[in-house]
Amino acid sequence: MKIKKNESLKKYSTFKIGGEAKYFCVVKSLDDLKKACLWAKSESLQTFILGGGSNVLFSDDGFDGLVIKIENKKLEKIEEDGEKILLRVEAGMALSDLIKYCIENGYKGLEWVAGIPGTFGGAVRGNAEAFGPAIGDSIKEVEVIKKDNGNLQEKIVKKDDCEFNYRGSFLKKDENLILWSAVVELRKGDKNEIQKKFQEYIKKRQDKQPSLGTLPSAGSVFTNPVASKEVVDIFEEERGVKARKRRVPAGWLIDRCDLKGKKIGGAMVYDIQANFIINTGNATFEDVMILISIIKQKVRNRFGIQLEEEIEIVI
Repeated sequence: MKIKKNESLKKYSTFKIGGEAKYFCVVKSLDDLKKACLWAKSESLQTFILGGGSNVLFSDDGFDGLVIKIENKKLEKIEEDGEKILLRVEAGMALSDLIKYCIENGYKGLEWVAGIPGTFGGAVRGNAEAFGPAIGDSIKEVEVIKKDNGNLQEKIVKKDDCEFNYRGSFLKKDENLILWSAVVELRKGDKNEIQKKFQEYIKKRQDKQPSLGTLPSAGSVFTNPVASKEVVDIFEEERGVKARKRRVPAGWLIDRCDLKGKKIGGAMVYDIQANFIINTGNATFEDVMILISIIKQKVRNRFGIQLEEEIEIVI
């Protein structure tokens, strides 16, 4: 493990925005993680745990501490019982690699993650959801590492204690917790059918979301809020679909405020999916933050709803 100084954070974020981390390291083992945490403690540095960088906005001022990028990527089948399959997946594995493995081996249950960027750990921490299912539905237990004065304590947490909820889990409540791995339950299926469903989800995502390779962004900026009956009725009549648990899409609210294409500096509300802010090439942290503020104000003034950020803002 090597600790770098003054490492640019732009290349570690799909937003392609951010200053320098005072210190930066990549960890692939628990031993590396322990060394990094002990070193940060000895230097009285705050730490930030980074996964795939697909849901984070770094300040242009950088991070005055140690950024620890988690890159543990092991996957193993730990149980096969009839149609049931249990996999232990480490947090640093890319979701794209996980779903590729599932397709190749005929394991169904995660086809809906098709096209979601980032790592498995980030998806579990934020209880990623798309088209109905959420990652927490498939989790049996998680292995977490708790930072305690630079020391690390390993702990297994069962699903019932993970507090999975809309876009969240217990991991978001305690910054001293680091997700190291999780056990996911899948089912055996037909490879061709799994591949077909995967392609269907890819198509749905491509139809409404930008490609992070060509249009840098950090995915959905805001969580979908719970709305009043009046707003829910308007949404359901206009879209012809039911609002699940009275949540309406943040993108729909932003669109109704005529903000698609709204631009501040190099940051722009995506003209196809209004809950995405894209970096048109030279966006700064301030550009994005001003645009976020404008969006929240417009939605609040029109609908009486206070939008909350889904992306993690690191300053």
